[in-house]
Amino acid sequence: MLIFWKYVTSKNKNNNCYVHQGHLLALLAALYIRLNPKIKLYIKIANSGFKFDLDLLTSRYKIPKKIITKIFSHKRISFLCLGGEIKSELLHRGIDIQQLIDFRNGVQIESTKKHTENCKSRRTEFLFLGRLEKVKNLDFIVACARKHVSYNFSIVGEGSEKYRIQNLISENNIKNIRIYGEIPQERLNFYKYGWLILPSLAE
Repeated sequence: MLIFWKYVTSKNKNNNCYVHQGHLLALLAALYIRLNPKIKLYIKIANSGFKFDLDLLTSRYKIPKKIITKIFSHKRISFLCLGGEIKSELLHRGIDIQQLIDFRNGVQIESTKKHTENCKSRRTEFLFLGRLEKVKNLDFIVACARKHVSYNFSIVGEGSEKYRIQNLISENNIKNIRIYGEIPQERLNFYKYGWLILPSLAE
């Protein structure tokens, strides 16, 4: 509720709004966007089956499925789908196919391919961006850096694993990996990197 309220009261709202997963925040944002013709909503959907997000809205908040489908079926609401199974489930729930966008781990394949081809300096630069928690499997990045010394690895984010990973890097004298902490998105130079690395146990 606090995140949604901050968004609604913000004076610098972007025309595109992105939320992760179809939980209560997405529902509130969807209701708001139906009343605001200037904003488009993009919802990243990663789960399927018993973890499917629209089912969680029904079971946790006791909202009838017909109402949820009605709220999310607006033409200015799109779903970023990480797999065919998700697309099938959304279509089954009455979401229009025009609202579905194919994504892979949150990265649009064609856009990524266009930015990385024919760019030698970026082919050796890897970026991890996210929470530094155990589930993110950061030891995998450290292992990659030890094995592939001609590549550079950047870790951007904060979390409970930060100091353990820093100590691991220091103890093993690894020179091609750096932890930058949290960096505002507008200050992060994505064009420096050729690859995003997604090592989490879920992905």
